[in-house]
Amino acid sequence: MNAPAAPPAALAELTAIPAITIRGRRDRRSAVRFTMMLLLVLAFAACQDRKLFREGELLQGQSFFLQAVEKYEAFIKENPQSELAAQARERIGECYSEYGKQQAKLQRFDNSVIATEALVEKYADTEAAKRGGAKSSLAFFRAKAGDRFFELTDYAAAQQVLAKLIASDAADEYQKRARNILDEIGKIAFATEKGLWAINPDGSSLRQLAKKGIDPTLSADGRYLAYVEPPKQTAQRLQGELMQVEVETGKISQLLKAGIAWDPSWSPVDDRIAVNKGDFFQIIRAKSDDKESFPSAAEAGFTEGGEPLFHRLVGWSPKGNQLLAVQQRSSSGKYRLVTLSSSFSEASAVTTWKARNNGADGSFRDAAWAPDGKRLAFAVADGVFLVHPSGTDLYKLIDSPSMGWDVTAIAFSPDAKMLGMVGRRAGDDTYHLSIVDVQKKITEIPLPVAEVGALLPHSLAWGRGRMSPSAGRAEP
Repeated sequence: MNAPAAPPAALAELTAIPAITIRGRRDRRSAVRFTMMLLLVLAFAACQDRKLFREGELLQGQSFFLQAVEKYEAFIKENPQSELAAQARERIGECYSEYGKQQAKLQRFDNSVIATEALVEKYADTEAAKRGGAKSSLAFFRAKAGDRFFELTDYAAAQQVLAKLIASDAADEYQKRARNILDEIGKIAFATEKGLWAINPDGSSLRQLAKKGIDPTLSADGRYLAYVEPPKQTAQRLQGELMQVEVETGKISQLLKAGIAWDPSWSPVDDRIAVNKGDFFQIIRAKSDDKESFPSAAEAGFTEGGEPLFHRLVGWSPKGNQLLAVQQRSSSGKYRLVTLSSSFSEASAVTTWKARNNGADGSFRDAAWAPDGKRLAFAVADGVFLVHPSGTDLYKLIDSPSMGWDVTAIAFSPDAKMLGMVGRRAGDDTYHLSIVDVQKKITEIPLPVAEVGALLPHSLAWGRGRMSPSAGRAEP
């Protein structure tokens, strides 16, 4: 049987058309479904992207400004090319601006500073920064925050924010206020085995003032520092020449020529400096050669049971009309904190105590008169005490046995709110520089021991004027 003949070419093409058409329709339906799925995915992704933006808008509307910033920033990070990215930046600027104002109403100027700094430094191109006077607002917030930190005796925070204010182009009224506060916080002078140094209470601007020196005392304006230059720089308190250094320039001069002095104290009202000289005292003037000597304890009649009372001057009253001194009766180990008239003719007892081991442990350490005149502080082996000049309201600020501190030198801050101290912890032979407040919180000021050397125990002063990083160095 013969096989069927092949269909003509035209017939073959004709019969193939329905199959091609069917496949084409299927492909088009698949393409449509794919396109629709793709559009759905893109639409979903767009919705997810816009979700962050919408959440930011919602939080901003509810005055949760910082949370809104987080959402807007996340949106920008994920969608840097989005047409909404620029709008998100504008919203962030608005949030920082409004948050700063919100916190200012609550007297939380530290938060206002943080927000406005972010606005000025990161989003200065936004309308909120341009139209809202962000820079002037920042200066205002910094000034207010500095005031608040100063009131709370958070000197480190106050100095940090006010230093930024001074470094900016803020108005003169803010600059002046900032400088006044920093002057009130002042500087601390201390001695180490490598000389005499000064530092700001926040630990900044450490600088050597003299290659050799102990017993620092600052002038009323903080421009000058008087000290004793001993034969050698040791932990033992030694007599020596009375010197003076100009803090800003580092220029050193001699105040008491060929004189033996120790533990000088500068009057808070003028250029008088009271000096211990053996068993008598002397008052000199830093700006002239005037000197006034006073009799020994025995000659002045300061005796007990016929035994002269040894005196040590430790400070002036805020008005400069009295001196603070310690009397000691060697045979009994009895100490008495007294106030003396500036002529040394009268003495009034403030408080009395007896040394441990009959005085063999050197019970008395140091004493200071608060600049506001309301309190005296004195350090003994048992701790640090505060007392009214009349002898009332005795208060133990530091209990050495329980707190584990042996305090050897103390000095009030210029605003009388804090007490600087040199001391060592139980079981530690190293002395530390610290600040203590009335709540007994002790904050140590860290020192680079490799640079400055070991701290000496009996030298400390705290006076007005902030240390400048650009000031002169110690003379060789």
